[in-house]
Amino acid sequence: MRLVAIYVKEHEYLINEPTTINFGGEHLYAFEEKKGTILISRSKNHNHIEGFFDLTSYDCKLSLISAVVGKNGAGKSSIMDIIRSKFVKNEFSLPNSKTILLIESEEDEYPIILQSDFKNIVYKLSTLESEKLKAGEELTKKLNKYTTSDAQTIYYSPHFDFKYNLNFDEIDDYDLSFDKILEEDLKDLENKGTSSNGWNYTPTQELVFKNSLRQLMFFSSDLVKKNNIFKNIFNLPEHGQSKLFFRGHKIEREWNTPSSFRPALKIIKEKLKKESSEWGNIRKFSKDKKKVLNQIDVNKYLLKRNLIKDIISVLERQMEKENSYLSNGEINFVKFDKQTKNLDAYDSFLLFINTSKIKFGSSKFDAFHSKSIKELFNKLYKYIEEIDREDFVENDNIQIEPLKIFELLKLHKEFLQNLFAYYPKLQRNKNEEPLYEKSNKIEGFINYIPTNKSLSSGENALLNLFSRIYTFIDENLSEKTKILPAKKHYILLLDEADLAFHPTWKKKFVKSIVSSLPYFFEGLKNPPSLQIIFTSHDPLTLSDIPKENIVYLNKDEDGKMIIVNSSTKKSFGANITDLLADSFFVEGGLIGEFAKLKIEKTIKWLNENKDPANRNVSFSEQFEHHKKIIAMIDEPIISLKLSEMLDELVEDKEFQKEMLQKEIDYLTKRKNSLDIPRS
Repeated sequence: MRLVAIYVKEHEYLINEPTTINFGGEHLYAFEEKKGTILISRSKNHNHIEGFFDLTSYDCKLSLISAVVGKNGAGKSSIMDIIRSKFVKNEFSLPNSKTILLIESEEDEYPIILQSDFKNIVYKLSTLESEKLKAGEELTKKLNKYTTSDAQTIYYSPHFDFKYNLNFDEIDDYDLSFDKILEEDLKDLENKGTSSNGWNYTPTQELVFKNSLRQLMFFSSDLVKKNNIFKNIFNLPEHGQSKLFFRGHKIEREWNTPSSFRPALKIIKEKLKKESSEWGNIRKFSKDKKKVLNQIDVNKYLLKRNLIKDIISVLERQMEKENSYLSNGEINFVKFDKQTKNLDAYDSFLLFINTSKIKFGSSKFDAFHSKSIKELFNKLYKYIEEIDREDFVENDNIQIEPLKIFELLKLHKEFLQNLFAYYPKLQRNKNEEPLYEKSNKIEGFINYIPTNKSLSSGENALLNLFSRIYTFIDENLSEKTKILPAKKHYILLLDEADLAFHPTWKKKFVKSIVSSLPYFFEGLKNPPSLQIIFTSHDPLTLSDIPKENIVYLNKDEDGKMIIVNSSTKKSFGANITDLLADSFFVEGGLIGEFAKLKIEKTIKWLNENKDPANRNVSFSEQFEHHKKIIAMIDEPIISLKLSEMLDELVEDKEFQKEMLQKEIDYLTKRKNSLDIPRS
């Protein structure tokens, strides 16, 4: 499916009159209101090619890409909000509008209503459609409705817009805007532990930790490493030497931790306190007693005990969130007390996580996933011991090689995923899939920061886009940590996502999202279909999009939004100078790489089929396919040359004439527009 058109009759501030927005589906739609009924009609979009943007062989199909362009303040972001408002928890949390959202589906002959604020909607059959009717059949028909619960928008914006509605706490669970990311990254800061010096980490330090970690986890993911998607598109620097900072949680009370666990945890904490106070016993001095010879051993000794303290704080913080298991914890304290008499804090902790149970009704299960905890600590201790520079290990941080960091962070992630499942999934009714509560999501004790690699603003912008989408899907939609329900179709709204990109990257923007974003969703249990709508100021990006898929915005005399007719516009494969003159964006550039890819494939096909002996049974079908692509190209030099090559295959000149006439009509309209006197 794909969202193909929006009808907006009313909006809080955006428009003066009813407005129709087409996104470039198989048909172009028109809406008309008569006596309280909305009449919908449509015409064929002759430049539409089914599957045009679907370059992958994935089950997650990319059904459509559309762009919304215009000057600042023309209403680009407002259109995004109109779409979003129909999918959020309360649509009144965003600017109010009276709208119809229309979709197309391969399974349905007619358009389908995704969402509507109108009671009476009728589809008006075209002349061609009415000719197929039997005598007496109606020339209008009621349209089917799609279940909005099967579709969902995901909104991304790199801007800090200060968008905040005091009347609503949670507006959009699928919001990846910088505003929302900032809020999420900082909301638990007050509950985090301090540095080894006892100082609280600043909001800036916290944001660096969170953003760096997102980028690294994305960059080191199987999605990137195994598929070379991004390395083939962007030449990003490899991560160099980095630091891991260890920081636990603040625990000020013991109200919900299972009662039977508390004495055992108290034993471990007392052992930790005693062992930490004995750090002086391992020091070795120079002969004159003025210099410590093994400070690195002291640092390692203290760090290991701090790590146990940190992970215990994470476990306790999770248990303290609810009292679901307050009286259901089970551990044989007498046996535990006896067994730990001669054990140190670390081995006592391992015994605790191995023997702690939760008894719930007639069933009993492990309170903690001991395997993931032991694997994490085995690697941590191993890599700490391998450090041979004193300045690379301190009481709360280590500096090690990137590959070791990747491995530790992966184990840390697995530990958190298993701890997240401490509370079971909830199912409110039989028709709803079981989901984890977002409030039970837990942050860990390992933080990451690069030390000798500084990304440019453009590199950061690029990695932020992909890493935030990757992290959102991984933490909210994957089966291991599923917080949000599965949807059959996602509409990805990218609001100026190419902001701060280098011009070279802007040329690759469409190709990169076409090649990669379907794979982000491919790993889900039931891969959905995907659609992308983006806003942009940049012609480098627009040259990859057919003009029927572009919504051109401007302002009227009152500063309200109006839709500009795209019939005189040029976009797909067009020369950037034409785009600049037409759409007042930025200077410089050539056509986008996605358009270039399509044109190159057409040229290759034309050359391969010059000799009739090389043609196969699909020649006629491919001939029409490449004819459509050539007709779509808005750069006259390219389109006229390719039309000539195409006609040579069938010894005809009709298509050349058609393309020449198209250019004559375009130039005539441009000429006539110059003759209109300015007011």
